[in-house]
Amino acid sequence: MLSVLLGLHFALTLAIIGLILLQKHDSDGALGSSGGGAASGMFSVRGQANILTKSTAILMTIFMINCLVMAKIAKNKPTKVSVIDKVANESILPAKEDPNRGSAANSEQTTDGKSVPTPAKPTPKDSVKK
Repeated sequence: MLSVLLGLHFALTLAIIGLILLQKHDSDGALGSSGGGAASGMFSVRGQANILTKSTAILMTIFMINCLVMAKIAKNKPTKVSVIDKVANESILPAKEDPNRGSAANSEQTTDGKSVPTPAKPTPKDSVKK
């Protein structure tokens, strides 16, 4: 959906640029008169200016609405997490203990069969200084 709106956005941009370039400046021509009795006609300089101005305003309105719709869609779209971010987040989190090992997870067996508790290993999170 976003790619369709982006294509429409591109087409609207080109159309607006074209309409703006087609518009004539007030000082074009002989003091703005087109000569003859067709000065009030649709294809006179003023008639074309009104059509181009209205068309530009309509396209600009559609352009702005399209911008808002694309921003709303992009805001609600879930972001993809890169592989580097996943690795970085996993290395910061403390190591998970195996629940099947129980309380023997932090002990070592000696040669005579007794278990001796071992000190907890520091995690990367513990080594970060504040």
